[in-house]
Amino acid sequence: MKYILILLHQAGVFNYHCMMHGTTKLKFIEAKQAKDFFKFKNTKRKLYKVNSAIWYNKICRQRRLTPNYINIKINGTNKQCQRTKKAAITYRLNQVIKYLHHKKQLINQQLYHLHLNCANTWNNLWSILDHIIEDSLQHEMEAHYKNLNKKLDNLQSQQRKEYKRNTGHQFYKRTVNLIAIEFNQEEMELLNTGIQHSIEQPMKQYWNDLIIEAEQAIRKLEPKSQEAYILIATKKLKQIKHFQNHNNIYAKRQSHIADNIKQKLQIGKAMITRGDKGRTTVIINIEECNSKTLDFIHNNFNSLNSDPTVKFQKNIKDSLKQCYMIINKKQARFLS
Repeated sequence: MKYILILLHQAGVFNYHCMMHGTTKLKFIEAKQAKDFFKFKNTKRKLYKVNSAIWYNKICRQRRLTPNYINIKINGTNKQCQRTKKAAITYRLNQVIKYLHHKKQLINQQLYHLHLNCANTWNNLWSILDHIIEDSLQHEMEAHYKNLNKKLDNLQSQQRKEYKRNTGHQFYKRTVNLIAIEFNQEEMELLNTGIQHSIEQPMKQYWNDLIIEAEQAIRKLEPKSQEAYILIATKKLKQIKHFQNHNNIYAKRQSHIADNIKQKLQIGKAMITRGDKGRTTVIINIEECNSKTLDFIHNNFNSLNSDPTVKFQKNIKDSLKQCYMIINKKQARFLS
């Protein structure tokens, strides 16, 4: 019978060892098991690559960018020719996205059957191996998404287009730039969302904490009502997970744009803050902001000769002692 020894340094995915009496035990497996193992990993890599391709094409469609693989030429430069070219590019993008979704469905079916085969072959070890494969592929996909974001940046710089709304209203500026640093269209759109805008994080970063916090909150309830709230929480968590799978597909792109904004602010020694009135986002130099803040404090506030905190604490304690009918004396000690 043929055996294969899989090591972390060679395969990069599996390291089964334990230290006992100063020696290392290594796990030997059959060749068939290794074949199913790597077949599952490669199929899952294909699935992630298809997901990244869908994401890339959807970003291009949203940003009205033409990917390099789409090369449509139309004779003529008038408006009708440009509209026809634009419609052809949009149609091609939509067809590519449909094809990728169909391909994703087929790969999911293959991955399902491979997962069952590997679970039957490896039994209890399969959950550990699946986790190792997932970690390995996540590192690969992070680098892959960085490359895709670079491609999108290049397309954005090459096919720079400004889209303006023709409205009769004049709204106040959502972002005021007081420094010499220039921001591109995508960066300005993200800044215009405001300081309170939250970029959606991947579910793997908060899913376990969300389940633990829900369980801890339910355990503090009465035992009779815990079962009902467990069902409600389970239903709500399923809705969150289902909604997450179809939610903001542009979160990765927004995270990349936010990193670019941070780098520009660090180079220019600037910061982002909110304006004095309204919800305007202001980009200002750090030293200028500090000097304006100090000037505002010196011109509008007066310094005290002594610290009145002790006097206020004494008055609060005296008031709590007089309210013994409302607040217990033992509890009053911890309120001041």
